[in-house]
Parts: sequence; structure tokens; C-alpha cells
Amino acid sequence: MRIKEAEQRTGLTAKAIRLYESKGLLKPARETENDYRDYTEEDVARLKTIAILRKLDVPVKTIKEWTDGETDLRAILQAAAEENREASEESKLRHKLASQLAELVEEDPARDLGEAAQEIQEWDELMEELEELLDDEGKHVASPIWLTLIALGPILWTVIYIQDDMPGKALLSFAISMYFVIRLTLRWRTYLATPKSQRKNDGCLTTVLLGVISSVAIFAIFIWIQNVQMDLFYKNQTDVMLYRTFPWLFLVEIVGALFLLLSKPWQRKWKWKRAAVIAAVLVALNLVYLQVNVMAVSVANEEGITRYSMLCPEGTHTPYTEIERIETGFKGTTLGLPIRGTGDFYYEITYADGRTEDWGEAICHEEEVTWSFLVWFDEWCRSGGAEKIGSDEFSEYCEMEQFYVDILIDVVNAR
Repeated sequence: MRIKEAEQRTGLTAKAIRLYESKGLLKPARETENDYRDYTEEDVARLKTIAILRKLDVPVKTIKEWTDGETDLRAILQAAAEENREASEESKLRHKLASQLAELVEEDPARDLGEAAQEIQEWDELMEELEELLDDEGKHVASPIWLTLIALGPILWTVIYIQDDMPGKALLSFAISMYFVIRLTLRWRTYLATPKSQRKNDGCLTTVLLGVISSVAIFAIFIWIQNVQMDLFYKNQTDVMLYRTFPWLFLVEIVGALFLLLSKPWQRKWKWKRAAVIAAVLVALNLVYLQVNVMAVSVANEEGITRYSMLCPEGTHTPYTEIERIETGFKGTTLGLPIRGTGDFYYEITYADGRTEDWGEAICHEEEVTWSFLVWFDEWCRSGGAEKIGSDEFSEYCEMEQFYVDILIDVVNAR
């Protein structure tokens, strides 16, 4: 038979068949009159076996060992099953297919692998799912777009750090930027190398819109939580407040939900009833998590510090006499490099029961006392006789204006 019929019988392209011939996996006979390839039934059976092995991610080199008689098919299938014990959907499918094929070949080593495959229940469905997973990889424009948007973050921070004369932080951001630039370059190359007819451009606008909406939603939730906390806990203008958590979980959930929405295998595998149950569970968990965030506040005034939580909404009051130790200053370098966080002010309190809190990012809503509130907050904390350790080392890395840095240095050195 000619190569066109071999294509139809095996599902392989002529290009793939010629590639396998060039690798020595197949040696079809030639017609004496015109030198055309003449494929036999044995050649077709071998091509079907090669196609199955390649879909199981078996290297061409290993397949060559089988065609040369250096190893048997059962050993190759067992090795493929073992190598695909990973969490990805592709690996799970390959492991399942290779394991079942290995069992069939073990029963009858001489049988044709293509015929044996048809005995596996749901073979066509499994192969269709695997092919779709492989086809989608790198061909959907949403993937490089997402990676490009993510890469803009460290790139912009690199520019900012260079402008602010922060070589250490600029170097770290540059290294992260280069990693993402290499990744997105490879991703775009894969996408652009895909024939236009095979590219998947659907959902591109939806992806970008969901990304923007997600960012706005995270910011809006954060502002809303702060407003609720102000209404519940802010009593006096001089009160100092510490927000102990931030709702990063919402961002993780939105990204996860976006991934699931764009995942066709997920859409086929999951039923709507099961999806509804999962959605209900997520809503319930988020309500609890929202409650935790709203109540995660500590408030300080002249009388002491009150710590609120979901388990203790009325608050637990701690007088300043129960503060054992105060450690304050500016965060140092890592491995001698001023990476992100270096120069940030911290004010860590250790209570008598061993609890610690860092009030370095506390706030006070008295408009005329920006950062000056830390002066009287420090006086409150020291009024109970707590030991204080402070150093203004690394203050030169603080990114605030010098006027505010001087206020923080005064707080650090006050005794």
C-alpha cells in the first residue's frame, strides 16, 4: 500500500511516518518500477505500535531498541507506566494506558499492540482526552498573555529600584524578570510556531477581563475589610491599630477558578452537581475566612492593647505591664544583599505568655501625626517596664522620606 493509505490506517501524518523511517524504526519495501514505498500489514501494525508508544511519551531511542530486538514491548510499557506516576492529567492517563497495555502484552507477547489497545474499555475516549491535552499545550493564546502580564510586575519593580538607586533590590528583581522573560519567550515561541489553523484564540478577552476584575476585586475586598474594621474597633483618634492578616486567599481562589474554567478536561470530567457542591463549600469557607479577616485586629491605647479575633470578638485586653520585651529597628540584608524588605521598620513586642506581634506596620488615622504616633505608642509600651533592644543599623535602606526615617530612628533609640 502507498503512504496515503498508511496514513489513513494508522492515523499518522506522512511527515511522521517518514520521520520514523529516518530514525530506523521502519523499513518499508520499495516498488521496483517507480521506487515508491510499499507498506505491508506488518508495517502498519508497527506504525500503530509506535504511535501508541509515542503518545505514552516513550522516547524514540527506546522504541528503536524494541524494533532492533534489544528489548521487549512489555518492559517498555511497564517502564512507561512507572515513569508516569505523577499528578498531572497527562501522566495519569499515560500511566493508566501503559499499565493496561502491559497486562495485555504480558498475556500474549506476540499479539499486535494496536489490536490489543482496542480491547481496553474506553480506549478511544482516553486517547481522545490525551490528544486534547497534548494539543492544547502551548497553543492557547491565554497562556502567554497571562505570563506576559505576570512578568510586567518584576520588570516594573526593576525600573523603580534602579531609579531609586537600590542596586541590591534591582539585581534581585532583574533576576526574577529574566526568569519570566525567558519563560514567556519560550511560551510565545511555542504559540507562534503553531500553525494558525491550530491556534486557540478563544477566551482571550475573557482571560484578560477576568484578570482585571480579579485584581479590582482583591483591592475592593481589602478596602471593604478595612472600613468594617474601622467602624467596629476604632474608638478614639489616637488609637493605634494593627491589621494582622491580608486576604491573599481570594487571589489564589480566583486564579484557581480561572484555571478550572479554561481547562476543557475539567469541564468534561466534572458534573455540574459536583461543581455546585464544591462551589457551596468554597462559599462557606470564604464566609469563615472573611470573618477571620475582619476580626483579626489589635488596638492599642493608653490603657493597653486589645486583641480581637473570631474566637474572641469581645477582645482580650493586655496591660503594658505584661509586655516583657521590645525589639525594634530596620530589617537587615540577606547574604549581604539588600533584597526586598531590607530597611523596613519593625517593632516586635513579646508578651508574658510568649506571644509576639510586629507593630511596625501599625496605623493611626489621626491625619496630622503620620508616623509620629509611633512615638507615643513606644512610650505606652515602655511604661510597663519592658526591656527594649533597638538599633538604627540598615536605616539607610529605608525607602521613606528622610523626615519620617528620622522619626523612626528616634523611636528606635528612645529608652
